[in-house]
Amino acid sequence: MSADPSNRLVDYYFGPYRFDGRLRRLYKDDELVVLTTKAADTLVALMERSARVVEKDELLRAVWGEIVVGEDTLAQNISTLRRVLGDDASRPQFIATVPRRGYRFVAAVRAAPAGNTADAAGAPIPEPLHTEAVTPQSRPANWRR
Repeated sequence: MSADPSNRLVDYYFGPYRFDGRLRRLYKDDELVVLTTKAADTLVALMERSARVVEKDELLRAVWGEIVVGEDTLAQNISTLRRVLGDDASRPQFIATVPRRGYRFVAAVRAAPAGNTADAAGAPIPEPLHTEAVTPQSRPANWRR
């Protein structure tokens, strides 16, 4: 669901990461980092509000809208983001917990209009890091050419 769809036209840069708002993909040093849709929505909501604490209720509304989910679902999403970003909750570089209130994106974030990247210029979009190629030796026997 995420916030305003016009935000898809913005790329965000923080640390070694770039979030492509048009493609809704995260890259670390130009390598694709796989995120779930809700984790991407959570990351965008935090980056859009990086100058302040984002209350849990506000974050739940921004990511899930009218769908009722518990704080444990939000906490799991935050945990997933921290794992993917290599962040540590006790010494956060990206996402800090504000006890009993919510979360804050603590890294410096720069936003720029989307479309200035190589893939926006028509270059092939990289595949996820953990994708295996299908070769004639690895494809199932019932596959036809």
